[in-house]
Amino acid sequence: MKAEVYVKSRLRCNLCGKVYTADLPPEVKSDGNGSQCYGYSARSLMALLKYFSGFPFYRQQSLHGILGVPVTASSVFDQCEFFANDAKSIFNAFTRLAEKADHCRIDDTTNRILDAGPS
Repeated sequence: MKAEVYVKSRLRCNLCGKVYTADLPPEVKSDGNGSQCYGYSARSLMALLKYFSGFPFYRQQSLHGILGVPVTASSVFDQCEFFANDAKSIFNAFTRLAEKADHCRIDDTTNRILDAGPS
């Protein structure tokens, strides 16, 4: 895991007072727009650590601190919420597809399904 902080260089013209801001590199722009603090890859990693690995937000704060990335637990929560809002439409689409699956028989036990009749 490697975190990179990008700070946009800003220069002000002494004559007119206009402020010029440098562009971000293309690889950074592809990971999110310039107005957000964390890229999509960072948001997805925070959400995976929380909801797949079971890391609480305060423990993620400690882990990121050990790795040299100062991220507060409340920031991790906010980024997970942004990620969930973005993924909600995908979840809804999968739910609609699953509703139409008539021949989908899934059981998470190790027992053999002998009859997939109406429940």
